[in-house]
Amino acid sequence: SGSDGNPGAAVFGALADQTATALAKLRLLERERRTVQRLREADSFKTRFLAMVSHDLRTPLAVILGNVSTLQEHGGRLGDSERAELLDAIARRTEQLQRLVEDLLQSSREIELSVGPVDLSALLRAAVADLLQLHPDAAVRLSCPLRLPLVADEQRLRQVVDNLLSNALKHAPGAPLSVAAGREGETVWLEVADEGPGMDPGLLERAAEPYVQGGAAKGGVGLGLYITRRIIDAHGGRLTISSQPGHGTSARIDLPVNPL
Repeated sequence: SGSDGNPGAAVFGALADQTATALAKLRLLERERRTVQRLREADSFKTRFLAMVSHDLRTPLAVILGNVSTLQEHGGRLGDSERAELLDAIARRTEQLQRLVEDLLQSSREIELSVGPVDLSALLRAAVADLLQLHPDAAVRLSCPLRLPLVADEQRLRQVVDNLLSNALKHAPGAPLSVAAGREGETVWLEVADEGPGMDPGLLERAAEPYVQGGAAKGGVGLGLYITRRIIDAHGGRLTISSQPGHGTSARIDLPVNPL
């Protein structure tokens, strides 16, 4: 053959084959390393996720079971107001569990809208009234026009407002909340702001990602803002979160008055 008369070419060819084999092995090892890393990250995520969900399930379940046990054992000796208080606590915690299950389901579903005429101002007044009924000590300032009509999915929009209010209340306990809304051209805007501790820039960038918990508050699986963003995206709108450590957090939503 030609290589018999040219030993240098044979050596070069052998070296080239060895180099190619070594490079192929290195690429295979790198792929395996990346696969192992992804599996480790997935396992770590699963562990954290299960821990968060378990925490959120355990707390309301403990309250429900404790109150039911009290009613079963001592219900006949309790006054009407005491029984009503226990039942109210059971109802609130049951609703908390229902919201958690709904959040988990909606995080993996397509957002489907049923749009129609909505008065955002009336919706905000109702949402703030419900919040104050549950949290009488909360300080909430509401500023909006008498009417603020747009076309949207009213139930989904109420879910967005409830998420923003509960999120602000959770991450800024005791701090005043400001709720404002208005119209600019063909866009309706809504802003919920608190005067709490705020978020650092790294967390702010990931605040609307799934399973991310922001601020100092613990608990929750971190789906509220993620689902909020998906609902707003489905309406053709935009969610903007602004925050600075020590200076509070604000969440602003811009929605088209008449979505396509």
